[in-house]
Order: sequence, then structure tokens, then C-alpha cells
Amino acid sequence: MGDCAGRTVSSKDMLRSPDFLGPCWKTILNILEEREGKRIVEITKQEVEKVAKLARLELTDIEKAAFTKQLSHILTHVETLKQYDTTGVEPTATVLGQVNVFRPDIARPSLSVERAVANAPESADGFFVVPKIIEDRQPL
Repeated sequence: MGDCAGRTVSSKDMLRSPDFLGPCWKTILNILEEREGKRIVEITKQEVEKVAKLARLELTDIEKAAFTKQLSHILTHVETLKQYDTTGVEPTATVLGQVNVFRPDIARPSLSVERAVANAPESADGFFVVPKIIEDRQPL
């Protein structure tokens, strides 16, 4: 991630202090907070913990505090964007107008099954043999 000056800022730097935001982001948030009728959306630490559990992430208390503040700012900004009328505006995936930049999918000769598994530590019937890694998990 970068700050407004284009410098790279690591996520560790961001999480070191829950109040970390680059100077231009602080300015942007201050402007948004000064607008009339602004609805501030607060996410709780418990909600961050629930999302982290669903994503199977372990977060430190510092990370929980940082994400609580950051997600609240993001949701508040989304609420701000909701005030604009977007009727008739087409959904946009890219602003460049590119449709399909991939080459045509054309079948062409490739490795034979024998050559593909030739260097495999173990193979059977033309397939790679790998150890089972699926484990029994407790439901959330």
C-alpha cells in the first residue's frame, strides 16, 4: 500500500499504531467528517473478531483495534458515496475500455502424459500421487 506521496507503506507499519493514516488520507477523512449530514458508521471490535474467525485469521489486539478503525472509516465513506445519484451509470470493471486482452484459446500440442509425470516422485495411472492434506475441521 502507498501513501499520497507514492511511498510504500507496509501493513506492519499501518498496524503498529491503530491511528496510522497517511497525511492526505487524514485530510480526506477530515473533509468527509465536516460535511453536513454525514452518517458515521462504527464497526465494533466484536464484529472484527467475528469476521476474523470466519476468515480463520488470528489477530492481535493491536490489529483488531486498527481494523476496527479502518473498517469504520471505509464503511463511513461508502455511506457518503450512497448520497450520489448513480441512476443510469453503467457498472464499471475497468476505466480503460479493454474488452478481452487475452489471446484466443486454441488447442495445441503439449506434453504427453508420460513426459508430464516422468519426474514426479510418485505417479499412478498417469496421475501425480500426492499426500492427503485434508483434515477434519470443527464447524465454526
